[in-house]
Amino acid sequence: MFTDRSLSPTAGRLLQSSQVLDEVFGDRSSAAEPLWMPTFDLAERADEYVLIVELPGVEPDAIDVSIEKNVLMVRGTKNPSFSTESNRGTRVYALERITGPFGRAVRLPEHVESERIQASFTNGVLEVRIPKSSAAQPRRIPIARAGEHSTN
Repeated sequence: MFTDRSLSPTAGRLLQSSQVLDEVFGDRSSAAEPLWMPTFDLAERADEYVLIVELPGVEPDAIDVSIEKNVLMVRGTKNPSFSTESNRGTRVYALERITGPFGRAVRLPEHVESERIQASFTNGVLEVRIPKSSAAQPRRIPIARAGEHSTN
């Protein structure tokens, strides 16, 4: 549902995410700041989907979670640990941690209750719970015996 089976799972996920990001954020190839994509896990349960996004070092106020046309978007900015502009006396010897704007987009199935999506953030991990609508949840169909009518 979320990956292209003709490619390897990782390549399919990256390709799909890249295409969705291009649609959502536009072409960033000429942008001054590159967009980094935090890693995520996505799982399906009987009544919901759960998206877990790793955002170490990101402040909760710097994260924006939104949904539009069944595309769930997680965007924000990770600020650098050291700023030479605010403290001229700081010498930075290495900057290896990724900083700057980030974004991930996940196309969801049609049958989700977008008004009931909940997000929480703990220890650098964003958890987004996406409830399935009742139309997407399995239900048992009773079988009437001959001469009886089902009371559905």
